[in-house]
Amino acid sequence: MAEQLGPYMELYETANGFITKHELWMSSQVGAFHPAKIEAEAESFWQTVQQLEKTFTDVIIVKQLISKVNMKI
Repeated sequence: MAEQLGPYMELYETANGFITKHELWMSSQVGAFHPAKIEAEAESFWQTVQQLEKTFTDVIIVKQLISKVNMKI
């Protein structure tokens, strides 16, 4: 059962991680974070979501959620 729920948990953790980081990046003083690090972290979030999108090919509601997460990233 945990194996079946793993992708859902990974999607939640990735989306939550991006939202948390985004809020931190946007509310911090300019120059507090190196742009290359922000770019690398955002790219990592995006790649994970792209991989998860392939996992949920037959679950329409999750694909819609993934599309929204992709738009935010």
